[in-house]
Amino acid sequence: MAHRQTIVVILTVVAAKALALSPTTLQDESSQPSWFTKNIGINYNSFFAGPGLNSSLDQPRSMTGEASDSGLNFLNLISVKYKYSERFAFDVQFRNQVIVTNEKEFRHQGQRFGISGKLLKGEDWVLAGAVNTDVPVGAIAGQIPSERTLLFNPGMFATFTYTPAASRWSAFALLAPRVWFYRDRNALARQDALNGGTNAKPEYTVLLILL
Repeated sequence: MAHRQTIVVILTVVAAKALALSPTTLQDESSQPSWFTKNIGINYNSFFAGPGLNSSLDQPRSMTGEASDSGLNFLNLISVKYKYSERFAFDVQFRNQVIVTNEKEFRHQGQRFGISGKLLKGEDWVLAGAVNTDVPVGAIAGQIPSERTLLFNPGMFATFTYTPAASRWSAFALLAPRVWFYRDRNALARQDALNGGTNAKPEYTVLLILL
């Protein structure tokens, strides 16, 4: 049986710096940053999965008849943030899937809405990231959430950093717990039919990586 490999690539684009420079700004480097620079940010993450590097991109058609679902695909996440306080920002994450095996295909996978920033912090530790969820609105739900009849999937993608002042050592962890609620537990997306039916529909996930 051919083994499928999943590779995760996380690319973070630091807050978009709009260079709307006026002649005064060019002359005075100590000028205050613009409203856009202070309050708007953009992050980009990409996850891709599929056959190994030595495998052919041509894959047999899946049980759904889709040639693309058994091949290489990219899930691209673009988050646009509006900072409304010193610590927190309103966050909208645009989720798009691009299939490149056999026949190219673009799939809109919906938006997630939430809050991002320094969620919790103490004297020598900080939990920073985003708390978000999909919403059951047809126009923005996306292909997989719509076919699975997803209601909400509240969760978090955040980092925990512990840096004690009296030590040269620090601890870092990546946290990504999430829980899914469906209107119909038996409803399947086309990807689920290929990967094991209702068993492929997540109900909860817990990701913890310690460094």
